[in-house]
Amino acid sequence: MTIEEILKSDALAQFGAIMLEQSKQRTERKYQALNEITPKGRVVFAGDSIVEQFPLCEFFGDCIYNRGISGDTSGEMLRRLQNTVLPLKPEKVLIWIGTNDLQNEIKPTEIAENVRQSGERLQKECGSKICILSV
Repeated sequence: MTIEEILKSDALAQFGAIMLEQSKQRTERKYQALNEITPKGRVVFAGDSIVEQFPLCEFFGDCIYNRGISGDTSGEMLRRLQNTVLPLKPEKVLIWIGTNDLQNEIKPTEIAENVRQSGERLQKECGSKICILSV
């Protein structure tokens, strides 16, 4: 098998998907552990790799908690709120999500619905003020 054939193979794509999912799970577990020791009622930034890789501390100090997970879609973020954001009982949440949805050809209406549900859940369960950011 040539390098070109390997790079185009379904097996490589499947391996990449498995590695990405394992990375997401590790990050989620890290956030769960941090949530146990982190003061509550602050500002949280939630989303995908744009958030996870953004140097929040450099711009805002330690007053904003980063709960971005690389590769997440809006649906995955919605499912992960229980473990990553809700335990922090945030005063405010900035949500920046959707790039991976578009890459995966998820309909904009579905993305908007996932973001809406995320915001509603945060408002209902924590009283959080929500700010939606977009590319």
